[in-house]
Amino acid sequence: MRILRQLNTSNENRGIIVIGTLRTATTPLRLVILAALAVVLSASAVWLTPATRASATPICTDFGAFVAATDGAVVFVPSTSSFDSGCFLAQGDNSDAVWALQMALKYCYGQNIATDSDFGPRTRAALVNVQNRLHIKADGGYGSQTRHAMSFVRADQPTSGNCHSFGF
Repeated sequence: MRILRQLNTSNENRGIIVIGTLRTATTPLRLVILAALAVVLSASAVWLTPATRASATPICTDFGAFVAATDGAVVFVPSTSSFDSGCFLAQGDNSDAVWALQMALKYCYGQNIATDSDFGPRTRAALVNVQNRLHIKADGGYGSQTRHAMSFVRADQPTSGNCHSFGF
């Protein structure tokens, strides 16, 4: 019997942990052990993932050129493919949305990271640094609170350091 624990169902094949393969439980002791293992895994899933996605919040997969509310500058902001900026990014994501976030972290906040579209440990650490600087919850996930607090690169000058707040 294969034991699987589903941590996140919002993206196919993401967050599935294969615990191992066990023979079918035929004794009461094996059943008790399997039940205890299931309880421990269910309880531990909450603290295993520091930045969790809200079930209704879509994953950012792209970026859009949005008009900044503060001064009308056009900025690159992570979004869904339908240009919904109310989305979430976390370590393990790999998309154009991650690139837009990395551009902001690098050119607006001076974080020494690659702009490779891969939300790995260095991108997460850079995001935590910026979240701390902005005095918001530093969980390493990109969501609405971080989007509202951050500035983003201008579409016409992405590497200039000329950054603007998205504003909403």
